[in-house]
Amino acid sequence: MHKQFLQMLLCLTGLAFGQNAFAQQPEYIVLEHDINQVEDLPQRIRIGNDLFVQDGGEQYLVQTDGLLDWPIKEVIAVDDLDGDGWNDAIIASHSGGASCCGTKYWLVSKREDQFFTVHTHEDFYGDSLEVINRDGERSLSVTVSDRNQAVSLSLFRFEDGVLQHLSTSQNAGLRPALLEVNAFELEQDRKPVSRSVDLDDDKTLDSLDCSYWERWGTLMCEVQSSVHGSVKTGLGCDRIGVLISSTNGLNDLVCNRFTVLRFDGDEYNQIN
Repeated sequence: MHKQFLQMLLCLTGLAFGQNAFAQQPEYIVLEHDINQVEDLPQRIRIGNDLFVQDGGEQYLVQTDGLLDWPIKEVIAVDDLDGDGWNDAIIASHSGGASCCGTKYWLVSKREDQFFTVHTHEDFYGDSLEVINRDGERSLSVTVSDRNQAVSLSLFRFEDGVLQHLSTSQNAGLRPALLEVNAFELEQDRKPVSRSVDLDDDKTLDSLDCSYWERWGTLMCEVQSSVHGSVKTGLGCDRIGVLISSTNGLNDLVCNRFTVLRFDGDEYNQIN
């Protein structure tokens, strides 16, 4: 009887501590400082924002050399990722440049009172991040995309205060083409290329003409059809290919890995 009472007391005590841990969660926020009032502050970014944690009635700046290199930050997820009772946060950071760079992710964790850690990895970088909850275990999935198409997928787990990199895999799938042009083929000499093929099914060779778009390192292409004349594709693609299917008298095209372009009678339009 005494042993059973002691076990019940220990369970209730553990429950009480668990409820207390969850009742007072750290709050993760990003703040800018007003440079019109104070031009420079120690350990702060002058243009951009910094990460703070509101915890136990106090506010703490969380800063590392790495975070200082990324001026724009946003809290995108808050969850107890390692099951220790304290909420952790995922921070998305950007350079602030227009169309230049992807998103660098950071995991911020409270380890104990007045003790916060920041974690990242070279593959903790991409275009989207998802927290996956599977059978009570949480993992993090980071996708690198090219023109909204997944190129690589990295998986992470946060456990015992360590951000564990589980894997990074490359997307090997793509729509097969009858012929194709790739941007890397033009990257060296930057000369336009023309590929001959019957695109309008009149037994006469047409052409797929592509030039190199230096600013983005992609292709700009148009079709020269003996029936429909010059038809623009309107997209910059790393890869463009001719598909076996056709719409309104012209073969469909594929841009990059999966995006299908179909002729609407005037030009090619993206359908997915």
